[in-house]
Amino acid sequence: MIVSRKKIDPCLAEDGHAWDQLEDGVQYRVVGISYDCYRIQANYMDWKPTLYPAKLFDVIDATVEPEWIVDLGLEIDDDQHLGIGFPEFHDPVFLEKFFDDEPEAVRIGKQILKNLGLKTTFPNNDNSSS
Repeated sequence: MIVSRKKIDPCLAEDGHAWDQLEDGVQYRVVGISYDCYRIQANYMDWKPTLYPAKLFDVIDATVEPEWIVDLGLEIDDDQHLGIGFPEFHDPVFLEKFFDDEPEAVRIGKQILKNLGLKTTFPNNDNSSS
């Protein structure tokens, strides 16, 4: 799935901080959908895909990856919500390990991103091992 930032006035965006991290004219590959957010690699200070409100994006291509799963049991604030995407990015244990830089979780996350053609290192990033 491919999205791009909507053409809206950043002053009107409810989440101005997230909106500012996105660039005009850039297409972002979605690696998962959780509740009303897309998990994308948009913050170029870090290669790890994070959640951004879906309302900030226009969908360019709605095709999803064949490996994606539908998770009807995703719990957010004690409510169940729909999650769609790579199984690893819907596993809270994996995500905690991934964002804590545990080597095996980082290896798996990087492999998923590399298979999508996404970068797993960025300039000025202290954690630049591929």
